[in-house]
Amino acid sequence: MRWTLPKSVTEITPDVEKQYKGKHEPQKSLEPYLAAVAVLAELEQNDPEAKQIELLNGLSIWHARPARATEDQEETDIPAENLSLLLNVMCRHLARRNKLEGLFRRIRSVNCRWEMFDERLVSTNTVCMQRIASPVFPVFEDLLHFEEMFPFPSIPLLRVPYLVVTHPFTIVPEGQIGSGKIDIDESELMVREEVCFGEPGVDGDHAETSERHVGRLTYYREIRLAIASISPREMGAVLESRPVARVTFPDESPIGGSYYIHAGFEPDLKRPLFYPLSDRGAEIWPSIVIDGRKCRIALAEGPYELHTRIPGVVDAFDPDPLRSDRISEAWYLSYTAAKPEYLRYWLGTEQRSLGGERAEEIWGSYELETCPTDAPLVGVEHMFGRIGDLYPKDLPNRRELNFPTGLPATAIEQCLHNGFLEEALQTKIDCLRSEIEAVERVWIGARETHTQTLLDRWRQGSGEH
Repeated sequence: MRWTLPKSVTEITPDVEKQYKGKHEPQKSLEPYLAAVAVLAELEQNDPEAKQIELLNGLSIWHARPARATEDQEETDIPAENLSLLLNVMCRHLARRNKLEGLFRRIRSVNCRWEMFDERLVSTNTVCMQRIASPVFPVFEDLLHFEEMFPFPSIPLLRVPYLVVTHPFTIVPEGQIGSGKIDIDESELMVREEVCFGEPGVDGDHAETSERHVGRLTYYREIRLAIASISPREMGAVLESRPVARVTFPDESPIGGSYYIHAGFEPDLKRPLFYPLSDRGAEIWPSIVIDGRKCRIALAEGPYELHTRIPGVVDAFDPDPLRSDRISEAWYLSYTAAKPEYLRYWLGTEQRSLGGERAEEIWGSYELETCPTDAPLVGVEHMFGRIGDLYPKDLPNRRELNFPTGLPATAIEQCLHNGFLEEALQTKIDCLRSEIEAVERVWIGARETHTQTLLDRWRQGSGEH
């Protein structure tokens, strides 16, 4: 077994080779051992999770252990290792309890796509969903278009600002755009609302109905915890990065407040979603909801003040900030395994701010209690109104946590103890199961009808009854 060198060793010199020659200490990361135990258990037709727990039960990490007076900074990042372990074991538990492999197979067997902003499966004649087995094996995926994604169950952990721009915006109530409304056939499972045609009302006939306001646009990468295959034989925790946009207007503005932008997948807000709402052509444009009205939003001409997280980069992000300098366009998703180094990078460092906008934490008690109604769904909305009573349940003292200093990981660790993260992921799994059941019902009914039509044609032609 290989030796894990201290972080201070950046070059293999003759002195380093001499110092570690002949040493056979096991590597400090638990992940390879847990994966090996799972594979062996399956070969022996045993319960992989039970065997992993059996392995962990003999380790000090599984039991209360005396704290060292100090921790050597050259040692492995034990708090991040612990968080990685906890997230992976929880995700494997949920995958096994909910038979996720079978659920994923059902989704791959029908022709549908996942509408990310509305979290629903939509039947389609277009073959667009990337039916990947794993987003992190054998490589980390970083070029998955969000409209072609596979719907691995996921919940948001943190939103990191990548662009902040103060800019004039044009706002137009959607009902005042275009002249015709389309009727959507429920049996096609496209959408359950009326939609108008037309582009944002910035010119011509729509100029009189538009409003112009100066606001601040923040484009985030939302870091999410997803359950997915992390190897050919094992489910686990995966980190997903996706686009989220929010616009804020000052309090003195007639529309003062903050609004999350539906279909705000790129910072310039110039384009609708690539795939239309239905096969009959209704397009989905960036929009916000103001006092119950759905309004199109677009950047207008005028002066602006711009801040970017990546210098000189406005409409892209770094899909793997630890291993590559490459950047990808805003509309792509990226995935990495929930390894300690990634958890430390995203969740175990001070809050990132940009242009006066802080990173949005999600899992603190205050953040959950004040979660906006138009924010991306967290998964515990059914608990809203009772957060103050439910949140403290089973929480250890903060000073005893792996992340005790108020970092984003602090609230996430607390929500492992009080069950909020598990509850949220279970909610997402239940919703995904309901979505595929609805799509399957229509698909099965239609395919059987068409099959019977052909059988009747041939039987009647041959005189069979």
